[in-house]
This record gives sequence, C-alpha cells and structure tokens, in this order.
Amino acid sequence: MAWAPLLDGDLRARATSTIEEIARALDREAPDASLGRGSSGVALLFGYLDPGGPEAERHFDRALAATAAAATPPSLHRGFVGVGWVGTHLGLLDPDDDELDQAITASLGDWGELDLMNGLAGLLVHVRERLPRPGASETALRIVEALAARLDTWAGPRSLLGVAHGIAGIASAMIHAGAGARARQVTMTALERALVRLPELARVPVFGWCHADIGFGAALLAMARTLGDLTLEQTAVAIARDAAGRHRHAEVVRDASFCHGAAGLGHLFNRIYQATGDPSCADAARHWFARALELRTDRGIGGYRAWIAATGKELDWHDEVGVVHGAAGVALALLAATSDREPAWDRAFALS
Repeated sequence: MAWAPLLDGDLRARATSTIEEIARALDREAPDASLGRGSSGVALLFGYLDPGGPEAERHFDRALAATAAAATPPSLHRGFVGVGWVGTHLGLLDPDDDELDQAITASLGDWGELDLMNGLAGLLVHVRERLPRPGASETALRIVEALAARLDTWAGPRSLLGVAHGIAGIASAMIHAGAGARARQVTMTALERALVRLPELARVPVFGWCHADIGFGAALLAMARTLGDLTLEQTAVAIARDAAGRHRHAEVVRDASFCHGAAGLGHLFNRIYQATGDPSCADAARHWFARALELRTDRGIGGYRAWIAATGKELDWHDEVGVVHGAAGVALALLAATSDREPAWDRAFALS
C-alpha cells in the first residue's frame, strides 16, 4: 500500500492547525543538540514539514554548534550519533565524510549498553542510514558482530522486551542492517524468547512506543516485512489487534508525546494500518490522534507539555521541544497522519 493520509474532515483540519502552531512555537533555543530532546529533532520535523526549506538547516546548524560547544554522549536519541543520523537522513551532511563512523568504530569496545536509545543498536541505526558507503558497511559489520556476541546470552526484566531499551529495538537494528546468517540466528532466537514473555508487556504500566506490546508489535511488523516472514507478520498483526481492542481503556496515557502518549500511539497504529489495511488499527489510530488533539491546552509548546521525570525521579509536567517526549514528536506524528509522504523518520524508532 502507498502511504495515504489517515485523517480527513474536521480532524484533519484540527491536526493541520496544530502542526502549524507547534512549528511557530519551536522557534526557540532547544536544551541540547539531540534527536530525542533537542534541536536536531526539531530540524527533523522541519525537514518533513518544509522539504528543502531553510528552517531544517537552521535548526540543524544549532545542533552542530551545540555539539561542538559541549560534551555530548554517543547516543542515538540523546547524543551526537542522533545528530549525525538527522544530518544524513535530511541530506544536511557530506555523504562522503566518514569521521563519525571512525569515531564510532574506535569506541565500540567501551560500550556497555545494547539498546536502541543509548547503546550499540542505536549506533547501528545511524550507520544503516549511511549504507552502502564503504566506511559505513565496515562499521555496520563491526557493530553487528559486537551485538551478536553479547545478545546470545542477553536477557532482561520485562521492561527490556520493548523498543526503547529492549530486544525489539535491538533486533530491529540487526535485521534492518542486513545481519549475516549467524547474527540473524542469534537475533531470531532472542526474539523467540521474547515472544514467549510477550503477555507481560500487556500488563506494564505504560501504553506506548517505549515499553508496551503495541510498540513491540509495530517493530516486529517492520522486521517481518524485511525478512519476508509471513508467520512473524501474522504474529505482529495479532499483537496490534489485541492492543487496539484495549485502546479505549488505556487510562495511563497522560500526554500526547511520541514515546508513551496519544500522538505516538496514533502513529504506531497508523503505521500498522498503512502496511496491512487492518481496520481495527485504523480505528485505533484515529481514536488516539483525536485524543492527542483533545489534550492540547493553552500552555506548553504549541499547546503541549510532557508528563515525564525530567529532573529527579518525580513525574511532573514539563515543556519539551524534542521528538521523543516533546512537541516536535507530536507534530511529526500528526503530519504523517495528514500527508501522503511516508514518514521514513521513524526508522530511528525501529518502525520502518
């Protein structure tokens, strides 16, 4: 199926107006350079909102300046790796510059985490964006080997089944990067172990991309399509349908964020619907986009605040500009629901 707008009528008009308000509100300094919270994530939004326009480059230049001015962790969602991913994805970096690939390769032995947001899997997502350039191919092979060596014995609590920090995000990075036979077997074995424990995800106190079963299902569907595995695809769709059946009762959804909020849920169900045509996922997507629009207030950035533990451990309301928890992520999800352009930006979230 070609990507098509999901929303129409009044819902589409409200979504379009909201995107415009968020875009106007994002003309401000971001807290850092990152994809998840900062100016490179804002650049990603403008790269889709106005392809070839000046705003994406302006915000990306801010990200580069912030990266140069302060120590930035080597993380996809929280550090300089994500800045590189955005620059590559939007065509704002020299495609032949492999300096970042060299820095990543040199640091592989120091990595303790495997996950998508902060670990080796996130590095692999960045390098995949640069394929098939020779330097990127070599770096991807090194990362795949490092992940496979550790994934064979890796296991975690139920929260580590999900996309942000768990097996779904790790396996997605491995499969989409074209891992060899041995690495793919290790990955599939880890996925099979996770599928046995999947009912645990239906009981986690989060409903969204980061930890819940719907995020797992959406990532699994993308993997199944890459592998051409019909059985795995049927499993992914069954997970999504089950989650869609529970969607109206998800009272834990407090905000509209991409990570664990209403707009992110709308995008997950929309992504699955666009791939499969499943009507229950279309219905769930519309429900959550409508909920995201209802959550807009006269406070925050373009009307949105995030319910997160931004400082310390206490959950509270915070103004966030970025893609993971902030207004840019809400706008990107709404834009995908009102546009006929496929949202390839969600490769950074293991969804395509």
